Amino acid sequence: MKHLIPLLFISILSLHACTTEKENESPDPGPDDVITQELEFSALPTSTASFALSETADHVNVMGNQRKPLPSFKSLQVKPGRAIGFVKDSYGRPITGAYIGIRSSVIGGVYSSATAVTNDKGYYEILIPFGTAEFFSAATTIDYGPGRAAMGVFPADSALNSFASEAGVVKNFVLIPYGRGRLDAVSERPWLSSNYFGGSLFISYNTKVAGDIWAPAGSLLEGSEFEIKLEPEEWLFHAAERKTIVIRKKTGNLNFNVVNIPVGRYKISARLVNGAELRLKEIGPDAGSNFGLSPKQAVGSTTLWFHPNTAQTNLTGTYTGNWNPIDVKIELP
Repeated sequence: MKHLIPLLFISILSLHACTTEKENESPDPGPDDVITQELEFSALPTSTASFALSETADHVNVMGNQRKPLPSFKSLQVKPGRAIGFVKDSYGRPITGAYIGIRSSVIGGVYSSATAVTNDKGYYEILIPFGTAEFFSAATTIDYGPGRAAMGVFPADSALNSFASEAGVVKNFVLIPYGRGRLDAVSERPWLSSNYFGGSLFISYNTKVAGDIWAPAGSLLEGSEFEIKLEPEEWLFHAAERKTIVIRKKTGNLNFNVVNIPVGRYKISARLVNGAELRLKEIGPDAGSNFGLSPKQAVGSTTLWFHPNTAQTNLTGTYTGNWNPIDVKIELP
């Protein structure tokens, strides 16, 4: 009998270990998963989107309400106390190494957190700390231009509400090249770059009246109209089309934002509507970065890579593509 007790104890431990392993086993993404083909840049269909902005316009969202179709996901059963789900790209391919972070609070302002990274099937599973829980980060890292960039991933059901930790949650995410983030934030601040998954520009300029010798050098004449053009150049991230963006703006307020630009590399050009080319000059705190304009100052046109806010996924919040605006000043040469 004395020998049976240890054997019984070992059997119980073995059964528990097998059960735990099965519970935590990564599920197959599912036979219904569809992976669509990614086209080469040269094979992408072309289009042009034109925008005419008034003197007082402070922003333009170049993709509007558009978003690439999201892939389908295998139906998962909720596991009490755990957050589970898959992360895919916009073609339906699983993303390995995506970072998912959850934090919980029992007493307001005091948080405990737990994180996970996706496996080779794009699957993650997190034991949720006790309390009222929320996702604080969901991101992956890509090779981008002269370096690396952390990009936020979009919740496939468009919602990231708080939830009770003991209830558990299934949440899938998709890596998208542009699109709106949290809709209430977009409604309140439609000009803010971090409310979108695409890249952005901050365009500024000075103006003068004819004959004003004291105006800053390079000032545009009041009442003139200029054109900014963005042409995809050699590479776009997960693109469905090669879209050229043309923006015409009358001088008035001295700056405006261009937001939600599909992530990629672009040729940017600036000219007065009457044809005279303008100088583009990158300014601001990120002007010394390897990203942004290249060269940093040019008459007529130059190349741009958007500024990643960071290459670290754990510093990337939810509902954002994580791109800082490129601060571009235009002026007469």
